[in-house]
Amino acid sequence: MSERIFVLLIVYSAIFLYDRSLLKRSSDKGEKAVYIILIIISLYLSVSYAGNLNFIWWYDLVDLTLTDTARAIDKWLTVPKP
Repeated sequence: MSERIFVLLIVYSAIFLYDRSLLKRSSDKGEKAVYIILIIISLYLSVSYAGNLNFIWWYDLVDLTLTDTARAIDKWLTVPKP
């Protein structure tokens, strides 16, 4: 677990060092809002990864929202056997 935390600290340090100057120059509030939302999502997933946690509701949410669509695409792309 400590290795994962160490790697995540290095990764997020690099991200924030690189993006700090870009965010200071940008005056677009929408761009900053999208950036913050993406960072929050990635931090959530990083905590799940570092702690080796499987947040069940996350997988249930993806399953609930994407299963029917994936099955419809699969059915649409499947060629009937002669």
